[in-house]
Amino acid sequence: MLYAVAIGALLGAVALVTERIFAQLGWPRRGVWALSLTASLALPAYALLTYGDSRPGLEAAASAPPASLEIVAATGADASGSSEAISADWRGDLAAWAEQFDLAGWRNARSSAWPAWRKLDKPLAFLWVASTAAMLVICGTAWLGLRRAARRWPTVEVDGARVLVSEQLGPAVFGLLRPRVVVPRWLLEAPEQMRVIALRHEREHVAARDHALLAVALLLMALAPWNPALWWQLRRLRFAIEIDCDARVTRRGIDPIAYADVLLAIGRRHAATPFAAIALTEPKSQLERRIQVLIRSVPKIRPLTIALSSSLATALLVAACAIAPPDNGANAGRPDAAQVAARPTSVALQRQPVTDLRLGGQRIVFLVDVSAGMIGRSAAELDRWQDLPAAEQRAAPKWRQLVTIFERLTEQVPVGARFQVIAFDDTARSLITGTDGAWVSATDDVLDRVVETLRDEIVPVGPSNLAAAFTAARALEPAPDNVFLLTDGLPTAAATADDPSERIRLFNETIAGAPADAPVNVILLPKEGEPVAAPAFWTLAFRTDGVVFAPAQDDGAGGALGIPAGSDHLIFVVDTSGSMKYYGWRAVQRHVAETLAAHPNALGVQFVTDEGAYLLESYRDAWIPNTAEARSAVLEALVDWHSFSNSDSREGIVAAIEALYAPDKRIAVYVYGDDQSVSSDVALRAPVDMLEAIERVNRVATTGARKVRINAVALPVIFQMTGGELLSAAGYSALMRELAQRNGGSFIALASF
Repeated sequence: MLYAVAIGALLGAVALVTERIFAQLGWPRRGVWALSLTASLALPAYALLTYGDSRPGLEAAASAPPASLEIVAATGADASGSSEAISADWRGDLAAWAEQFDLAGWRNARSSAWPAWRKLDKPLAFLWVASTAAMLVICGTAWLGLRRAARRWPTVEVDGARVLVSEQLGPAVFGLLRPRVVVPRWLLEAPEQMRVIALRHEREHVAARDHALLAVALLLMALAPWNPALWWQLRRLRFAIEIDCDARVTRRGIDPIAYADVLLAIGRRHAATPFAAIALTEPKSQLERRIQVLIRSVPKIRPLTIALSSSLATALLVAACAIAPPDNGANAGRPDAAQVAARPTSVALQRQPVTDLRLGGQRIVFLVDVSAGMIGRSAAELDRWQDLPAAEQRAAPKWRQLVTIFERLTEQVPVGARFQVIAFDDTARSLITGTDGAWVSATDDVLDRVVETLRDEIVPVGPSNLAAAFTAARALEPAPDNVFLLTDGLPTAAATADDPSERIRLFNETIAGAPADAPVNVILLPKEGEPVAAPAFWTLAFRTDGVVFAPAQDDGAGGALGIPAGSDHLIFVVDTSGSMKYYGWRAVQRHVAETLAAHPNALGVQFVTDEGAYLLESYRDAWIPNTAEARSAVLEALVDWHSFSNSDSREGIVAAIEALYAPDKRIAVYVYGDDQSVSSDVALRAPVDMLEAIERVNRVATTGARKVRINAVALPVIFQMTGGELLSAAGYSALMRELAQRNGGSFIALASF
């Protein structure tokens, strides 16, 4: 609201300067104020709705090269080690997590980044709606009262014109579709010259449709009646309407001095005129100014004055357009510019397209889980590998995937930066011999050597002690400015493996010791049957402005981070519910544009809601060609996509696969959402139903091969708001991670917008 007042004041100043220019040139003035009043409402509304959706940025992303991290993986083949089962007590595990969830600490973390004045949003919104309703009632009541009174006024012909005669009201014009002139009874007995001038003035109002202009202005005012800048502009508009009308009357042969005398005479007997009418007279202060304008000689045009005034008006207009609107709340929890500047880094962190990982930094620490669980994606796979010789254990697919991801990440360490790699099982130590507690300069030789150590020398063994890893990271001086955590689930050291509550308690204690003032990027490798891991690590990512990224399972095609850039057709399944539209829509647009840019060779795309409704109905059950023109069109259409949603992505996924699958196409599906409909009871009690329904439609009947690869992107709208929806949001993140694992895709849990 303060932003709207500021814009209104600046645009009012622009209009005031412009009006002076028009006055010197002898041009009509009312259009200046009508445009100013309209812009004072339209500009804040447009800015608040589109601020940050950055259509230019989307177009840039759509035409940008693929992400710098290699993000290719084969599609179509079934991923090895696919999850086959979910925890027997999915709801129980999530409930255990919620019971031990530090809700107070979570809210404190959010409130520290949420300005106190944001708490006024709801009451101020209520005040806005109430004031608009009151204004409409007042205007409507005044208009109806004027109409009732008009029915009692007789119609007479005065000097060749039919007018309504009131006891005191007028001279004035009222009405919208059929404007009528109203004169007071005393005017009928006034001198002929006074009657002629008064009627000429009101007929000029009707001919110029000033009554319609004022009606529109009042309607605009009703949209924000709390804005004093609009009231001032409305007053200036009424004055400009009268000044323009006076000028038209005098140009038609009426003597200005005689006209001024009529204004004074009528002003002395003027009765209050409803603000819904156009009246011959205005308040005394404005009447005096109108007379001064009438009797003033034609002003001399001064080019220098006009040029300076034009420059001032332009500067004020630029200032109005340059003021950034306030955040609508979607970025709550994300560090502001001051917080980012305070981070101990001389190299700016850059958000990685698609994965959202924070790359760069001057002091980067890698925390690598080397516990026994890192060789198996399921209990059965773990049993199969753990009794084999060390060399064979290091050949396990999950371990190879860990090493590959770590290698790709080290390739992004900036030249000249310092780094450290801390491996942890039941203890934590540096992978670079003799460097515990110290930073190491990043050179190609050192980076290659540490990758070789992880690949060829480490044997995954023992429990996972994340607390020890965080302790080692905090011991580094100066503190790290970027953290990468490569793990697969909750820590197990000092906890009873079969007791989820104990592991959750341990995790809550552990993340309290995470390095401060640095984003924690969590690479969450596949693991079967631990639904709590996704929401738990989402907590850590939110607190640090990091991200949770669960890559697709490595199927041996050289995939680095599991994003299937090799797909030639893309389907975007988008939750269009109110929470997504209001808070998460900018992130959806950005991520879609980046995903399109990461698939430059894709042949076709398609967009459906979680209900199965299409973004472009003209392409129902068909592919939108992936051309530059088509990408621009769909990104533009995505901005204002409004469609009913029940937040159940199963329907959209199934509908899209059934309508668009073809065996000759390599298809990747991207699912966007913030919650799984509680009414469907899927997220909390029956995740197997949803997963099996999608798997049935996503398998070729004859071979059992996967039809499409399904990736999931979770936005923290509901999770961030917590409260009564805490379990639902936790269930959603757990469900989406499992959905992606089962269908060969990646899962990304964003921590900010």
